[in-house]
Amino acid sequence: MKVNYIIALLLFVSFFSCDKDSDNLDPTPETYLNKISIDDVAYELNEYESFNITVTGNYAQNISDNVEESGILLSTLENGKIDDNTSLSVNLNTTDNTFSHSYDDMYRTATYYINTYVKGNNGAVYYGTPEKLVPPSTLLHDQRSLTFSNLSTLANAYDYVSIKIGADLVLIGEIPTTYGLEYSKNEDFTNSYKSIEDEALTYQNSISVSAIELSVNTKYYVRIYAIYDDNKEVKSETFEVTTAIPEVGDLFPIQPDEYITDVTTQILTSSYLVYKIDATVITLVSLSEYSNSATWTAGDQTVEIRGVTQTVQRPTEAFLREMYTIEDTNSRFALNKLTLVYFKYLRDKYYATSEEDTNDNSKTIEYNPVTNTTRLVDKNLSSGERVNRYVKLLNY
Repeated sequence: MKVNYIIALLLFVSFFSCDKDSDNLDPTPETYLNKISIDDVAYELNEYESFNITVTGNYAQNISDNVEESGILLSTLENGKIDDNTSLSVNLNTTDNTFSHSYDDMYRTATYYINTYVKGNNGAVYYGTPEKLVPPSTLLHDQRSLTFSNLSTLANAYDYVSIKIGADLVLIGEIPTTYGLEYSKNEDFTNSYKSIEDEALTYQNSISVSAIELSVNTKYYVRIYAIYDDNKEVKSETFEVTTAIPEVGDLFPIQPDEYITDVTTQILTSSYLVYKIDATVITLVSLSEYSNSATWTAGDQTVEIRGVTQTVQRPTEAFLREMYTIEDTNSRFALNKLTLVYFKYLRDKYYATSEEDTNDNSKTIEYNPVTNTTRLVDKNLSSGERVNRYVKLLNY
């Protein structure tokens, strides 16, 4: 017979003598306490922070006509009694000389005591010496277990460059020190990467993990992993997920610190905005403009954006003209840009382009999209600064 038992707990072990409810009661049954012996207390960890115990032992049948009841008792009090609300008692009415009884769902943060008792026909109850339950010091390690199941894709603002995976979790015993998402473009997980979650794993029934800085429109094979402090690793089943394709007007983060869960923070930190999507190329434009007096050079530009060195390009005159049209006419872009505090619209000023003057190789062309006019500027400025709006091209 099993008795479900829930009280707050910790745990530990020692053994018996005797005590009685009243010195005036008939002592005859007391001598039969030594006919009940507890031989073993086995521990079994449960999910979260609870455990079960199974108590086994022996007792003499037909102890005495003076004994109405004999049994074992579990209590959160050292001197618990069978009739108080801190204890659970079990009457040992078995057909042989052995017994085995389980107490379930006991909390690891509480202290428990186990004892034997006999109750006389006249109502007198006699107790042995209580034992404090002490589980093995290696119990959490020896019975540790971790399973992940029901992996699924969770909502994610940047689903074109990041993934977020949820899963059910059953954690027993020792808690892993590290966990996260392993991901690869290859089904056998060659050339895989691992993200590491900042929050510690706890006794919970579900988790979420994520990976960032992924390629657009790409299938990834993913699995959740967890590592214990002795380097034993547990992995989930493999799950497939394909990143999305962004839309014109979407923010496009390219650095780890831009992948923030708070929407407002995301808006304030993203470096680029999607301006154009072709069959194989996504064109990003920097949210801010950058001014400098450096000598103009053709081709790719190496610049520092938000503290990170990046390879970008200057736009052509035609692209600046197209940018200005997109800002004015694309409804999705217009909706998104309203929330971009640090976004700089193309203004009534001249912007550097990637084009040179075909008649004078010492000069470059600058374009004003508002007035739709160009001007020639020295590549090596003698004064003032050049205003740049950078473009980044992504193949997908």
